[in-house]
Amino acid sequence: IASVSWTPPQGLSCYDCLEPVASPEETIIYQVEVVNTNGCRERDFVSILVDKDAEVYIPNAFSPDGDGDNEVFMIFADMRNILQVKKFMVFDRWGEAVFEYQNFLPNNPAYGWDGTFAGKQFDSGVFVYYAEIEMLDGRIEFYEGDVTIIIK
Repeated sequence: IASVSWTPPQGLSCYDCLEPVASPEETIIYQVEVVNTNGCRERDFVSILVDKDAEVYIPNAFSPDGDGDNEVFMIFADMRNILQVKKFMVFDRWGEAVFEYQNFLPNNPAYGWDGTFAGKQFDSGVFVYYAEIEMLDGRIEFYEGDVTIIIK
């Protein structure tokens, strides 16, 4: 092989080597051209699909009843695409914020809601949540829904 050329060079560790490491931020098609010592050229294409799916899971129920199972309402996520949870809020049926936490990583019960407000445990009921999650590429994804407290 006399030369190798990859185009476009964005997201590649090198553009003139045989096996570059690709880290594109967007889905892209690379063209590689190889020339041998006799001057023969060959071209091919490589497509790389960038998956920006956040893979966020926010439950719709929890049971903060002291039995040790499902005690905290929290955000679960695959950390490969997420930078942080910018804001996580829970509201009662009158629209009053009963929980708020900002700028934290998901998957940690320490940043979840335990079903209390002002030191008092809520009875069974339905609450509304809102979350802003910042992705590694700078996008902000918004999540909203409801969650049910189940006290047995």
